[in-house]
Amino acid sequence: MAKLSPTQRDSLAADGRQRFQQELERYARMSPAEKSRYLDQRIDETEKMRQQLAQRNPNGGGPGAAGAFGAGPGGPGGGRGGPSLSSEDRDRRRRERLDQTTPEFRALMDQFRKDMANRRQQRGLAGGGPPRRG
Repeated sequence: MAKLSPTQRDSLAADGRQRFQQELERYARMSPAEKSRYLDQRIDETEKMRQQLAQRNPNGGGPGAAGAFGAGPGGPGGGRGGPSLSSEDRDRRRRERLDQTTPEFRALMDQFRKDMANRRQQRGLAGGGPPRRG
């Protein structure tokens, strides 16, 4: 990624968002039973990754302490090892993320997050990470 131009990185990110939206659209068309199976599979994968991270880092500190989810990329602008962002920079990034998505995508994502949280609760698991903002 570091060798790519900003335009190339933006293009890759757009392709990833499009694939993710297609996956969310596929999820939205599933039957309730299929949705439960899909969510269970995602939850199982997430819990397996959490356990692997905990085994690699039993003290809970150091690189990746924020977990696999919610920790941004390293380097300038925040994330692991980078400087903290000012409130203005955080607001600018939130606006940029909103500009890069459609209202339909945000609605699909919101429903998926709610379904995931409900399924985790049904299974007696924690919420799965910090609340999303933006």
